[in-house]
Amino acid sequence: MQFLWGWLTCLALSHAAGAAELPAETYVHAGKLLDVRSGKMLSDQMIVIRGERIERIAASSDVKIAAGATVVDLTGKTVLPGLIDCHTHIMLADTDNSHYDEILLKQSWPL
Repeated sequence: MQFLWGWLTCLALSHAAGAAELPAETYVHAGKLLDVRSGKMLSDQMIVIRGERIERIAASSDVKIAAGATVVDLTGKTVLPGLIDCHTHIMLADTDNSHYDEILLKQSWPL
Protein backbone atom coordinates (compact mmCIF):
# COMPACT_ATOMS: atom_id res chain seq x y z
CA MET A 1 0.00 0.00 0.00
CA GLN A 2 2.86 2.38 0.84
CA PHE A 3 4.35 1.68 -2.60
CA LEU A 4 1.04 2.63 -4.24
CA TRP A 5 0.91 5.98 -2.40
CA GLY A 6 4.52 6.71 -3.33
CA TRP A 7 3.81 5.93 -6.97
CA LEU A 8 0.68 8.11 -7.00
CA THR A 9 2.62 10.97 -5.39
CA CYS A 10 5.35 10.72 -8.06
CA LEU A 11 2.70 10.65 -10.78
CA ALA A 12 0.97 13.74 -9.37
CA LEU A 13 4.26 15.62 -9.01
CA SER A 14 5.37 14.78 -12.55
CA HIS A 15 1.99 15.93 -13.88
CA ALA A 16 2.29 19.22 -11.97
CA ALA A 17 5.84 19.73 -13.23
CA GLY A 18 4.70 19.07 -16.81
CA ALA A 19 1.94 21.64 -16.47
CA ALA A 20 4.47 24.23 -15.32
CA GLU A 21 6.57 23.64 -18.46
CA LEU A 22 3.96 24.82 -20.96
CA PRO A 23 5.53 26.98 -23.67
CA ALA A 24 5.37 30.70 -22.99
CA GLU A 25 3.17 32.87 -25.17
CA THR A 26 4.51 35.86 -27.05
CA TYR A 27 2.32 38.36 -28.87
CA VAL A 28 3.72 40.48 -31.70
CA HIS A 29 1.51 43.49 -32.46
CA ALA A 30 2.26 44.40 -36.07
CA GLY A 31 1.18 47.75 -37.50
CA LYS A 32 1.21 46.18 -40.95
CA LEU A 33 1.73 42.57 -41.95
CA LEU A 34 2.33 41.23 -45.44
CA ASP A 35 0.08 38.24 -46.13
CA VAL A 36 2.29 36.39 -48.60
CA ARG A 37 -0.48 34.01 -49.64
CA SER A 38 -2.95 36.70 -50.73
CA GLY A 39 -0.38 39.38 -51.55
CA LYS A 40 -2.27 41.88 -49.38
CA MET A 41 -0.94 44.19 -46.71
CA LEU A 42 -2.97 43.75 -43.50
CA SER A 43 -3.21 46.41 -40.80
CA ASP A 44 -3.23 46.07 -37.00
CA GLN A 45 -2.45 42.36 -36.76
CA MET A 46 -1.45 40.18 -33.81
CA ILE A 47 0.95 37.25 -34.21
CA VAL A 48 0.46 34.71 -31.41
CA ILE A 49 3.57 32.63 -30.74
CA ARG A 50 3.57 29.67 -28.36
CA GLY A 51 7.04 28.37 -27.59
CA GLU A 52 8.85 28.45 -30.92
CA ARG A 53 5.80 28.15 -33.19
CA ILE A 54 3.40 30.68 -34.62
CA GLU A 55 0.02 29.57 -33.35
CA ARG A 56 -2.12 32.04 -35.28
CA ILE A 57 -2.33 35.48 -36.85
CA ALA A 58 -5.48 37.56 -36.43
CA ALA A 59 -6.72 41.11 -36.20
CA SER A 60 -5.53 42.52 -32.88
CA SER A 61 -9.15 43.25 -31.89
CA ASP A 62 -9.85 39.48 -32.07
CA VAL A 63 -6.98 38.46 -29.76
CA LYS A 64 -7.05 38.48 -25.98
CA ILE A 65 -3.54 38.73 -24.55
CA ALA A 66 -2.87 36.21 -21.77
CA ALA A 67 -1.77 37.57 -18.41
CA GLY A 68 2.00 37.54 -17.98
CA ALA A 69 2.69 37.03 -21.69
CA THR A 70 5.46 38.85 -23.54
CA VAL A 71 4.21 41.55 -25.92
CA VAL A 72 6.39 42.94 -28.71
CA ASP A 73 5.07 46.29 -29.94
CA LEU A 74 5.70 46.72 -33.67
CA THR A 75 2.67 48.93 -34.29
CA GLY A 76 4.82 51.42 -36.17
CA LYS A 77 6.49 48.71 -38.27
CA THR A 78 5.77 46.37 -41.15
CA VAL A 79 6.31 42.63 -40.59
CA LEU A 80 7.46 40.59 -43.58
CA PRO A 81 7.25 36.89 -42.63
CA GLY A 82 9.49 34.30 -44.18
CA LEU A 83 12.22 36.55 -45.51
CA ILE A 84 15.71 35.21 -44.87
CA ASP A 85 19.01 36.80 -45.83
CA CYS A 86 20.51 33.98 -47.89
CA HIS A 87 23.31 36.10 -49.33
CA THR A 88 25.78 36.21 -46.49
CA HIS A 89 29.55 35.87 -46.73
CA ILE A 90 30.15 34.21 -43.38
CA MET A 91 33.72 33.30 -44.30
CA LEU A 92 34.65 36.93 -44.99
CA ALA A 93 35.03 37.84 -41.34
CA ASP A 94 38.06 40.10 -41.65
CA THR A 95 38.16 42.89 -39.07
CA ASP A 96 38.22 45.56 -41.76
CA ASN A 97 36.95 45.52 -45.32
CA SER A 98 40.28 46.47 -46.92
CA HIS A 99 40.96 42.83 -47.91
CA TYR A 100 37.44 42.00 -49.09
CA ASP A 101 38.21 41.85 -52.82
CA GLU A 102 41.44 39.95 -52.25
CA ILE A 103 39.73 37.33 -50.12
CA LEU A 104 36.66 37.06 -52.38
CA LEU A 105 38.56 36.86 -55.68
CA LYS A 106 41.79 35.05 -54.84
CA GLN A 107 41.00 32.46 -52.18
CA SER A 108 39.44 29.17 -53.22
CA TRP A 109 35.92 28.19 -52.10
CA PRO A 110 37.09 25.04 -50.29
CA LEU A 111 39.56 27.16 -48.28
